[in-house]
Amino acid sequence: MSSFSKRLKTSAIATTVAAAAIAGLTALPANAAAPKAPVAAHHVTSKAKAHKGRIAAAVPKGHTVPFKPTVANPTNGTPAQIAAALAAAKKSTHRSGIAPRDAHAGDPISRTTVMARAEAWVNAAVPYSESAYYADPSDSGYQYRTDCSGFISMAWDLPASSSNNYGETTSTLPNFATQLSSLDDLQPGDMIDNISTHVVLFKGWTDSSHTTAEVLEEPHSGATAREDDSYYTRSFLTANGYLPYRYNNITDPAVTQPMSNLVSVGNGNILAVDQSGNLWRYSAPNYYGSQRVQVGNGWNVMTKLISLDDANGDILAIDTSGNMYRYSGPNYYGSQRVQVGTSWNTMTQVTSTFDGTGDIFAVDGSGNLFRYHAPNYYGSQRTQIGTSWNTMSQIVGVGNTTGSGSDDIIAVDASTGILYRYTGPNYYGSQKVQIGTSWNTMTNLAAIPGNGTTDLLATNAGTEQMFRYIGPGYSGANKTQVGTGW
Repeated sequence: MSSFSKRLKTSAIATTVAAAAIAGLTALPANAAAPKAPVAAHHVTSKAKAHKGRIAAAVPKGHTVPFKPTVANPTNGTPAQIAAALAAAKKSTHRSGIAPRDAHAGDPISRTTVMARAEAWVNAAVPYSESAYYADPSDSGYQYRTDCSGFISMAWDLPASSSNNYGETTSTLPNFATQLSSLDDLQPGDMIDNISTHVVLFKGWTDSSHTTAEVLEEPHSGATAREDDSYYTRSFLTANGYLPYRYNNITDPAVTQPMSNLVSVGNGNILAVDQSGNLWRYSAPNYYGSQRVQVGNGWNVMTKLISLDDANGDILAIDTSGNMYRYSGPNYYGSQRVQVGTSWNTMTQVTSTFDGTGDIFAVDGSGNLFRYHAPNYYGSQRTQIGTSWNTMSQIVGVGNTTGSGSDDIIAVDASTGILYRYTGPNYYGSQKVQIGTSWNTMTNLAAIPGNGTTDLLATNAGTEQMFRYIGPGYSGANKTQVGTGW
């Protein structure tokens, strides 16, 4: 038993298997058809497939099969120990047979498939053991040892047989992976490994500050495969020698196109449009591409999306002809949109006030700043609240972050890259406060709910890395990277 087996803890068991693909939901044009149902990602059949030449017996559903390990500690065995045991096994007459590997083991594998394989064992509550194996989730006739390192071997679909005790060890798994530079670089399907004690599969972070990891694991003797979202704090991982790794054959989601029109739709979740016009919803706090959901296509006809900061996640969208529409969340069907304005292509900047009223700020071609009132946004009822705003390359409403009782606006000076905060209700330039520099390198600024304030998402245009800035100061010293390829 590994030293980690002595630790006792409890955790809720995950009850859903990750989906590998989501069917597109057409949001445009207005006569769009009803959306298709989501496509299940990982189908586990109830009938085992034939596996020609298999020596090890197929594992019945819901049962583990005991075996005699070739080393005293198959969970944490070193490469030298495994090699010596294999050499001895080849000389042994009673261990001349070696169970064959799955024909696809070790092939490139998507993050979604890795997570689906892991959650299949969690859903089946596979019991921990260093001397038993359990069925591969794909029913290939392949088996994996049911301890922590066997669990990772299974999730990554690594070769496994009696020659390696049905899975790699915490010490040998890094041979199949690349160490990441930081825990912040972890993505779903990566592993967090202490080569001497224990290894877990990373699923996500429980908060935007990356203080606690959500993992899937085979934890210790007497427990079953499960999900944990409380034990693996950043401080624990760092203090106990856990390092982040990425499987060398894992394939990242095909998110190769820069995204535009980021907009908040409640609970920190965001919408974004790729260059092909597909509309995606990304879930907070991590915004992983592997967990995004497509909710529309044809959105490249829209020049601007605006959050309404309401409970439904409704948005406004302005098309290339200047027509403005209201789309209802969470589906954003084009057949249910409502036109709420025309000639909005005369506005160079439009942003939500982000105060829950649905009001918006807009800058016209002459640099005049207006406030438009929900729900109709009539030009006849707008209020002018500023001039010379055409010197600003980006503006973002962030609600009342200073306690002044009025909504604040964050703005980037186009010529200097200086970030300013303007406070209402008058937004006088003489009262603006400088809160940052070099923001002309950032794009896709989007307000999202923070901890008692409003945070900002922003993408570095050169590196396409997305960061979260904590309000109300939005200091670069406190930013957290939350994505790449944006």
